[in-house]
Amino acid sequence: MSDGDFQQGKELINSKYEKSDIDMIEKLKSISPDFYNILVEFVFGKVWTRKILNIQSQEIVAITALITMGCVPELLKGHFNTALNSGLTSEEVKEIILLASIYIGIPKSINAFFVLQSVLDERAKK
Repeated sequence: MSDGDFQQGKELINSKYEKSDIDMIEKLKSISPDFYNILVEFVFGKVWTRKILNIQSQEIVAITALITMGCVPELLKGHFNTALNSGLTSEEVKEIILLASIYIGIPKSINAFFVLQSVLDERAKK
C-alpha cells in the first residue's frame, strides 16, 4: 500500500463527501480492512484524484453508472449530494436521470428520481 495514495484518498473523502457518506466508508474498515484499504488507496487515492475530468463530469459518470446498476440508494444519495455540492443544479441532475432512462429503462429511472427527491428534501431542511 502506498501511504501517499492512501493519504490522498482520505483527504479526498473528507473534502468531497457528506458526513453520512464518510461514516459509511469508515464502517467498511471494521467489516473488511483489506477492502477498505483498497477502496481508499485505489478508488479515492488514484482514480478519483485524476485531473482529466472535473468533479462534475466524474459525478455524471458515477450517477449514470449507479442508476444503470440499480445500485444501493445510499451510494446514489452520496453521489447526488456530491454532484450538487460540486455545482451541478438539481435540474441538471434530473436531466441526467431523464437521459439515462432512454438507455436503461423507466423503472431504474423512477427509483433514481425518488432517491434524488429524498436528497433534495434533506438538503431543503438544512
